[in-house]
Amino acid sequence: MNWSTDPEPINDKDHIIDIEVSDIPKVSGQPATQDSASSIPNTEITEILACHGAKYTCDKAVDSSPKPLKVLSHNKYVINDNGETKLIATTLENKLLNLNFGQCKVPDPSKPVPCTAKLQWKDYYEKVELPNGAYVLTDKSTAICTAKGGNIKIVQHGQQVNITSPELENANAGNWAADGPLITEELIYTTAVAKNEDEDGATVKSIAPLSYGKLQPLNSPVTFKAAFNGQPSDAEKQGVNWVIYDVNGEPMQLRSDAGETITITFKKAGTYLIEAYGKTNSDKKVTKTYTVKENGIETVSTVDGKTKVRIQVPIEFRLKSLFPALPVPGDISTITWEVTKTGGPGLPTLLTPTGNITQVICNDECSYIVSACFNGVPKQSEQIQAIKNGLTSVIASVESTRIKESVTFSVKDRFKILPALPEEGAAVKWICKDNEGKPVEAFKTKTGETVSHQFEEPGEYTVQAYLVQPSAKVVVKITVAQPELILAQWEYPEGCKKTKTGWGEKNHAYLKFKAAEGISVNLEYGYIDRDGNARAIHIINGFKVPQNQILDTGKYAFVPHAAQYSKLLKEGTEFYFKVHSADKKYEILNGNIPQPLQKLKLVTDEEIVSIEFLTEGKAVIQALYGSKMKCRIRTRNLSAKNISVKIYRKESRLGMDNLRKDTLVHHKEYPLNPDGIVEFDFTLAKSWEKSYSEKLHRFYAVIEEMEFFGISNTLVAFKNDVPANGGKVLVGIGRQEGHNSGSCPRCNKDITPAELKQIFGDADNEILTTVANTYNKYMAELGMNTCWVKAHFFAQIRVESSTKLHLKSGESMNYSADTLINGNLNKKTGERDSPPFSYFTKHHEDAYKYGRTKDHAADQKAIANLAYADKNRSVNNRVGNTQEGDGWNFRGKGLIQLTGRENYTKANAYTLKYEKTDILKNSDIVSKDIKIAVLTSMAFFKWKGLIGMSNGKTKNIKISMGVGHEVGTSHTLKQNAFDDFTSKTFKTNLCTWGKVTNMKPNKNRAPWMVYAINEIGQKALKGSINNKRITEYFNASTNGKGSNEETNWCGAFASWCFYKASYTPPPLSCRAAMWQFWKKSKPIYGSAAVIDWGANGLAKPNGLNLAIGGDGHITFVIGISEDEKYYYCVGGNQGGTKGAREVSISKYPKAVIDWFVIPPDYIPEKNEYNLKIMHNTTDIGTEFTTRTEK
Repeated sequence: MNWSTDPEPINDKDHIIDIEVSDIPKVSGQPATQDSASSIPNTEITEILACHGAKYTCDKAVDSSPKPLKVLSHNKYVINDNGETKLIATTLENKLLNLNFGQCKVPDPSKPVPCTAKLQWKDYYEKVELPNGAYVLTDKSTAICTAKGGNIKIVQHGQQVNITSPELENANAGNWAADGPLITEELIYTTAVAKNEDEDGATVKSIAPLSYGKLQPLNSPVTFKAAFNGQPSDAEKQGVNWVIYDVNGEPMQLRSDAGETITITFKKAGTYLIEAYGKTNSDKKVTKTYTVKENGIETVSTVDGKTKVRIQVPIEFRLKSLFPALPVPGDISTITWEVTKTGGPGLPTLLTPTGNITQVICNDECSYIVSACFNGVPKQSEQIQAIKNGLTSVIASVESTRIKESVTFSVKDRFKILPALPEEGAAVKWICKDNEGKPVEAFKTKTGETVSHQFEEPGEYTVQAYLVQPSAKVVVKITVAQPELILAQWEYPEGCKKTKTGWGEKNHAYLKFKAAEGISVNLEYGYIDRDGNARAIHIINGFKVPQNQILDTGKYAFVPHAAQYSKLLKEGTEFYFKVHSADKKYEILNGNIPQPLQKLKLVTDEEIVSIEFLTEGKAVIQALYGSKMKCRIRTRNLSAKNISVKIYRKESRLGMDNLRKDTLVHHKEYPLNPDGIVEFDFTLAKSWEKSYSEKLHRFYAVIEEMEFFGISNTLVAFKNDVPANGGKVLVGIGRQEGHNSGSCPRCNKDITPAELKQIFGDADNEILTTVANTYNKYMAELGMNTCWVKAHFFAQIRVESSTKLHLKSGESMNYSADTLINGNLNKKTGERDSPPFSYFTKHHEDAYKYGRTKDHAADQKAIANLAYADKNRSVNNRVGNTQEGDGWNFRGKGLIQLTGRENYTKANAYTLKYEKTDILKNSDIVSKDIKIAVLTSMAFFKWKGLIGMSNGKTKNIKISMGVGHEVGTSHTLKQNAFDDFTSKTFKTNLCTWGKVTNMKPNKNRAPWMVYAINEIGQKALKGSINNKRITEYFNASTNGKGSNEETNWCGAFASWCFYKASYTPPPLSCRAAMWQFWKKSKPIYGSAAVIDWGANGLAKPNGLNLAIGGDGHITFVIGISEDEKYYYCVGGNQGGTKGAREVSISKYPKAVIDWFVIPPDYIPEKNEYNLKIMHNTTDIGTEFTTRTEK
C-alpha cells in the first residue's frame, strides 16, 4: 500500500462521491471512482472517514511533518479498506499515545520540550454516536491541544477506499456485514470503557494477573491488578491508565483512568504487553508480558502422569492437552494408537487401537513408548517402565533411642510404584539383626507396612523390610543405648574442676549423660564414712535431663556447714554425689555409684586457694598493657574479715632475675565476701610499658602478712605458675600478647600480603591485604602469634577456601539424590566417597524429594535443614541446631566453613567484642565480609584448642579433624599445603618456639657444622649392602627421598646437615648446582662450597623447564691453607675409593670453587669470616674423585 504524505485535496470536486443509502450494500471495497454520467451539481458533498494511520500536523510542533494517528479507544469498529481492516478514529483518540508530535515549541521555541498532547476534537461527525459517547472523526475534523494551544489539522485520512460518513450513518453499527465496507472484528475485549478525561493517578510499582499465571487460553477473561508505591487514595488508584500492545510493541488499546484493575478477554492467540501508569507525563510505566494460546495436544501420558507401572495390569493412556479443562479442536474419536517396545523380557500389548483413550498391558517387566496420531500430528509418551512392585527404602521414627522405648519402622509410601495396593502392603516382611548378626526373634512374625518394637538390650541394630527377597539397599540402622552417666566432677560455682572444699563453700556437681534426655532423676549428696560406706546427707528430687544431657545443678549447691556437720565430719572427709532414675523403667549406668572418682575432700585449715587474673570471667596468664581485668583471690576457712593484696612487677635485666628489686604496683586492703572471695578491678597501666626494655614483663600478686590473718607466711609467685595453684599466679605482659615462648623473631612479626600470595597465588591483592591486616590485628590477642600457628591456620584455609581465597556465599547444598544416598564418585580412584550426611542414607525418599534429579533442581535449604538439624544427627555430631531453619542459616560459611548455631554462638562473642557485629542475627555476613570471615576462623581455631595442636607439630591430621570431617582427600591436601607451602612461607623449621637454647657447637659458629663434623667416618659400603645412614641423608633432601649410596650423595649429606640444624634445603638439593640460589661472595666457617663442572647459568630456581645445571660437588669450608690458595672442607661422598667414598676432610684449590652458600636467614658475624689456617695436606687433589658419574 502506497501512502502519500501530501495533503489530500478532499474538497476538490473530482473527489466528491455521491452514494445513496440504498447503494451501501453495493459497496465492494474497490478504489472509489466517479460515475461520469452523474450530475455533479446535484451530488451531496460527503465527508471521508478518518482511520488508524491518518496523518496530522500541529502548528506548535518543532517537526512540521505529519504524524500518524493511533486508534486505541476500541478495536471493534473497522473499515474494510480494499481488503485491509482499519480501525475508525473517534473523538476518544485524544491523548499522547494516540498522537505524539515529538518536540513542542511552547513556551520557548529556543528550548523545545516533549509533546504533552491533550486534544479536544471539533467538526466530527455528529449523526452517529458510538458507545462511550464517542463520535467518528472525518477528513473535516480538527483539534486544539488544550495543553499548549496547538492547532491540529489532517493531511491524510488514512483510506484507499473513500468510505464516507453517510455510509457509516446508514450502516447499523451494531450489525455491520462482514463483507461490507464497515465490519466489526474484536481481537481483545476490555471491560473498562474509553474516556475523554485523563486524571493523574497513583505511581504503579508492579502489575500481576489474578488468575491462570503464565499461559492464558483464548476467550477467557483475565484480570490484571496494579500494585502501588506508598498508600495512594482511591481517587489516585482510579487514575491509573492501561495500555495493551501487540507482540511488535504497537499499542492496540488505551484505557485512561480505568482504575486499579482491568479485565481483558483475548480473542486471538499471541503475545501481548500489558502496561499501566498513573501520570500521563514523567511517570514510570510498568509492563508485563502475557501469552495467549489456543488449546492443543502436548503429549501422551498415563492418567496419573507416572512412568512406572505394574506388569499384568491394563494401563490407560490419553492425550494431554495444554488446557485439560477446555475442549481440543478436532474429533478425538479419530485418534490412532501404537505401542513400541524399547527393552526388557516382557511384551507390551495395545488393547485399544483407536479412540480418545487406549490401554496397554505387559506380561513381564519391560519398557515401551506409546504413540498417538491426532489431526495428522504424531505425539508420543515418555519411556514407560513396567515392573514388579517392590520397596525402595525403610525408615525408623528415630535414629537413636533408649532401651524399652518404642520405635516405629515403616515402608509406607516407599514402594517403587505408588500408591501400593492393600495386598502389597500386607505382604511386607521384616528382619532385624544386632551388631553381631544375630536375628531378633520378635521381627520374624512382624508383617505390614508399619511395625513397632521395644529393644531390651543396647547396641546397633539393622532392620530390613522386603516383599520377596531381602535387599541390602532397603535397610535402616538404629542405635539403642542405655542411659549412662559419662562424665562427673565437682566444680566451682563458675565452673572448673574442684577437689577440695572448706566449711561453708559452695560446690556444684557436674553430670553429663548419654541417652538420658527427658528422664527424671534424683540427685543425692553424701560423704564416705570411715568404713568406706556412702552416707547420704541430702537428696534433691525432680531433675529432668535436658536435650544437651548436662544436668542443671546451678541452684542446688552442696554446702558443708560447720555448725551442722563439724562433729560428724572431720578433716579429709570425702564427699560424693549419686543420681537415681525416678522412672523405674530405666537404670542409669554409673548413676548409683558414688561419683566422681576423685572425691571432694574437706579441708579445715585456713588457706589461700588461688589468686587469678581474669578477662571477661576467664583466667589469663598474658595481657596487653592498657588491659582492664579483675583480680580474684579465693580463700578457705579464713578467720579474718579482710586481706591486704600486693601486686608486683617482676624486674629483671638481661633476662636474669634478682638484679633489681621488684616494683610494687598495687597495694590495698579488701573485705572477704560471704564465700571467702575477694575480687577487684586491676588495670595494666600504659605508662608502665616503657619503664625498661625487657621483652617480657611479669607481674605477680601476694597476700601481705597481717597480725590478724591467722598464718604467718606470704605467698610468693614463681615463673610459669598458673591460677588456682595455692596462692601464686604469674601474668606475662608482652609487647604483643600471645602464646609465643622463646625469642623467635618471626613469631610476633606481622604477616604480609606477599607471604600470603605464596600460599594463595590466585587471590586478589586487595583480599590478601585485608586478610593480613585482620590476622595481624588479632593474632596476639587470640594467641596465634607463632610461626607454627600461622602455618597450620593458613594450610587449613588453602584447602577450605582454595588458592583464590574465595569467600563462599555459604556451603553449597546442591547435591544430587544419588550423592546424598551413595556418596560422590571419585574420578581419580573410581570409588565412591562416603555420603555427605547420614540422614539421607536412611531417608532415601527425602534424598529424591530434595536432592537434584533430572526432573528438578536441588532444594538446598531443605537439604541443609534436614542434614544439620540436631534431631537428625548422632549425639556426638550435633552442632546446636535446635530451631527451625538453623541448618540453612548456620551452614558452613567463611574461610573455615563455620557450621552450626553452637559454633556461631561461640564466634559471636568475638565478633561482638572486636567488630561490634552480631553474626547470630546476620549469619550471612560471615560469607560476605572478609574481616568477619578471618576473625571467626581465628576464634574457631582458639576455642577448638587447635592452637595447642599447632605449635611444634609437623603433622596436622588432628587439626584437620578438629576443623571438620574428611571430604574426599581433604586431610591429605591440608598436610600437603602445610608441607609444600605454609611451613616454608612462615619458616617453621627456623622457629625457636619452645626451644631453650640454640644448638651450636661454638658461640657465633654455623649450627649445622656440629652435625657435619660428627659424621666424619661415615662411608659407602662396597658390595650389595648399603649404609642406612646415607639413606637418611637422602631422606632429608628435597628430591632424593628413598635413594641410597648408589647415587652420588654429596648434596644429600649437605641437605641432612642443614636439616638437622632446622634449615630447609633448597629445591632439588641433591643437585650441587641448585644451591647457587643461596650464593654468597665470600666464605665463612661452615659455608658450603660448590664446584659446578657445567655452565653455572643453566640452573633456574625450582629447576624450571628442567634447568638444573651441570654436574658438580658440594662440601663445607672449615679452614684455609697458609698460602690462601686452598680451602679445607668436610663433605660427603669424597675421599676414599670409587664405590666406598666417605664423609671426610679434603683440600680443594680456590680456583675450582664456583661459589659459596649459607641459608638466607643466617646472618653471620664479622669474626665468622676469619677462617682457621690449616697445615694438614691429607687428600690433596681428591676433588677429582668426586665428580658426578656421567
